[in-house]
Amino acid sequence: MPYQLCCSATPRRTLLSLAIAALLPASVHAEQTLDLGSQEVVGTTPLPGIELPKDQVPSNIQSLDDEDLRRLGGQSLAEKLQRGLPSVNVNEIQGNPYQADLNYRGFTASPLLGTPQGLSVFLDGVRVNEAFGDVVHWDLIPNTAIANMALVPGSNPLYGLNTLGGALALQTKRGDTHPGGSAEIYGGSFGRQGGAIEQGGSHEEFSWYLAAEGMDEDGWRDHSPSEVRQLFGKFAWTTDTTDLALTLAHADNDLIGNGLIPESMYDQRRESIFTYPDQTENRSHLMALSASHWLNDNDRLSGTIYLRRTRTATLNGDGNDEYEDEYEAWEDGGFIGVGPESGVLNRTRTAQRAYGLALQWARHVGAHQFAFGLSHDNTRASFHQSEQGGELTDERGIAASEEEEQANSLLGRTRTSSLYATDTWALTDALQLTGSLRYNRTRVVNTDRMGDALNGDFTYRKLNPALGFAWQLRPAVTVYGGFSQGNRAPTPIELGCADPANPCSLPNAMAADPFLEQVVTRTLEVGVRGELAGGTRWNLGAFRSMNHDDLLFVGTGGSMGYFTNFGRTRRQGIELGLAGELGPFDWRGGYTL
Repeated sequence: MPYQLCCSATPRRTLLSLAIAALLPASVHAEQTLDLGSQEVVGTTPLPGIELPKDQVPSNIQSLDDEDLRRLGGQSLAEKLQRGLPSVNVNEIQGNPYQADLNYRGFTASPLLGTPQGLSVFLDGVRVNEAFGDVVHWDLIPNTAIANMALVPGSNPLYGLNTLGGALALQTKRGDTHPGGSAEIYGGSFGRQGGAIEQGGSHEEFSWYLAAEGMDEDGWRDHSPSEVRQLFGKFAWTTDTTDLALTLAHADNDLIGNGLIPESMYDQRRESIFTYPDQTENRSHLMALSASHWLNDNDRLSGTIYLRRTRTATLNGDGNDEYEDEYEAWEDGGFIGVGPESGVLNRTRTAQRAYGLALQWARHVGAHQFAFGLSHDNTRASFHQSEQGGELTDERGIAASEEEEQANSLLGRTRTSSLYATDTWALTDALQLTGSLRYNRTRVVNTDRMGDALNGDFTYRKLNPALGFAWQLRPAVTVYGGFSQGNRAPTPIELGCADPANPCSLPNAMAADPFLEQVVTRTLEVGVRGELAGGTRWNLGAFRSMNHDDLLFVGTGGSMGYFTNFGRTRRQGIELGLAGELGPFDWRGGYTL
């Protein structure tokens, strides 16, 4: 039963996810009467097009702008979302805030392979879920450059693959909307130091925005330093009818997340680690060109083309499973010198390239707001894994004693083509009905570079519908509800580790390539939201999501296991949210059962 009162103070991370001290400087003072003169407008598709007043959206979309994110604090974007959005909580299994699992309504966006992924994440309309496992690397998202974000709940088909429990849509800053500059330098415990700088401006039809952020820390645990480097730029040309924007982003990060330790070690010394290193080096480049053009007062064309490259290298020092009995003695009594082959260094190198395009036509005519769109995404993931025997040291590191051996080499290609349509129909001034359809076709081709055991060619097709309503009972009270369906196709990493007779270890010692079903999620949601006199906003809702052929990693002992489909898994709950202003402060709270 997670519940939270969110604020600028750092919350304690517990199973109940409590964060108290809701004292945030408010951007506006509370009014004593309800102001109905302005409405919050939200986008309902990944591309610019249909924008609806929030009261007309048939779900509980939550949003934050750059001022909200700044006041919420937190080191990573995942931490900010936990503090600012009810039903969101974060687990730092790796012990690094940039490698957190973000959970929303029982669905997860995680950088860790093997975690069931169920949330899609977009940056300026470009999907940033990696092709190899649908993972999300939070450290590659430019924190300083985020202008606003929206968390879209449910299995909304308009956001494409992997939108099982929701979609997180991030928009970056522009010079015409965020002029001026700022600089920040900070320091803290455990060697943490960093800073950020940003500058935006415009001249006539042109605008520019540049940002850079860096962070170094030693970490509060042994052998746990990390460094983060992010660069971002956006250049735009805008007229009365046309907008053209070029987005450039780069990140080069070195993260240490030494993971969990046995309870006995934790009781003796919290800073302890079990083995090291557990290192992840992430590097990414993103280039995206987006455009929109008003054909007339009612018709708008928009599109995006992008190229994204990421390289991930991991180095994990682990114990040799054949020495399990000795590890127990080593753990309890601190004895060293277990054996010359007591440890192993596991290395992986993953190079991914994604490119694609999306086009959309939006039209407002009479009581209808239509949008028709198409998209195509092409990804290539090259995965290499090697092992090197070694010896556990007295500091719990691994000293290499053998030659490095290639264990796996896999090339995975994924191509996804989609068509979608949506219509919001105003039946009356107070009642809106929204229907959507999206067809996804995904082809996954695996090529084994060390044999033919992993070779495979799989095609997945799905037509996903959604239907919902929003009924404004009063000017400040809206009832909403709806049904939605989304799907997720297995990725190359999952298809390469799906044989129960040949289990593998993660990141993966792959051994076979059998067929896996795609995951299909159907969500029902109903709720009511409103605003009280004085500006207090509230919402109460219930949801139920059923995964069919859920795709999970099943352990077979130690670090070994395989991916397989489960018949059905269910997520359901009740949400309550409150937010408001009190003099110069604002506050927010939430409870999820």
